[in-house]
Amino acid sequence: MSNHTKNITTLPQVIIVQNCLNWSSLGSVGRTHGWVQKAEKYFDFNPVDEQYKVSFASVHFDGQAEFWYGTYIKARGRVSWLDFFRDLHARFSSLFRECVIEEFHKLRQITTVEQYYNDFETLRSILVSEGNKFEEGYFIQSFISGLKDEIRLEVEKFDVGDLSRAIFLARKQEASLNNVWHHPRTIARTQSAPINTSPAKPQPNNSSWN
Repeated sequence: MSNHTKNITTLPQVIIVQNCLNWSSLGSVGRTHGWVQKAEKYFDFNPVDEQYKVSFASVHFDGQAEFWYGTYIKARGRVSWLDFFRDLHARFSSLFRECVIEEFHKLRQITTVEQYYNDFETLRSILVSEGNKFEEGYFIQSFISGLKDEIRLEVEKFDVGDLSRAIFLARKQEASLNNVWHHPRTIARTQSAPINTSPAKPQPNNSSWN
């Protein structure tokens, strides 16, 4: 087996093309800058001749990216890695941006605040890196609105001026709820005095006594 073939079979999974919902690489409509950066890092540690870079990387395309590449390479023939990146970005960047924005708007806390924040921060960093301009208030409101109701309602009671404050309050409320659920207070049961259901006895009228 040649070194070139061996390299193809051992390409790290981070470069395998999946879809934008997994935020992993290029995807069917994926993140071109991030995908190319990962590929170039791989080439730094596993040198590949410049003329083979495009075909080498394309082995790991699937879905819409794979179909696009088949048509593209037939029309263009051999292209440089730089030209390939430019064409790749022109084809998929806008679709990826729309995909990420859609996923960002749909994001909701399902498990822990920490996991929700990790997913939120991943999408937020991609939105910012792709040139989308949003005010800090937009991200604060988006984060709070995606929290579980029992956490969101408590966070909304406070004047949240920045995202770190919102995260702190969400974690604090989650910890408080976990403490209640996992360590409920033991309430001592007290014996109630028996209730007298018999008719009340008539009380003597002091005015009747001489």
